[in-house]
Amino acid sequence: MNAVEIASFGLIGMIPGYVSIAETGDFNLDGKSDILWRDTRTGAAGIWFMSGMQVEQSASLGTMPSSWTIQGLNAD
Repeated sequence: MNAVEIASFGLIGMIPGYVSIAETGDFNLDGKSDILWRDTRTGAAGIWFMSGMQVEQSASLGTMPSSWTIQGLNAD
């Protein structure tokens, strides 16, 4: 994105239907948007640290209860 305009688009690959994108934001403060996700079957959550359309690194956040909420510090 470039402000409110789409600058380019691409596909990051197949994401299973049970994975829910919970939030996007610059979670590692590198100037690039990252993806916070949750497995709706197990409650497992994690972050994909992105570089454009490529996952550069990932991190597990453990298992979250079904009542979890997000309070984004660096959310998009």
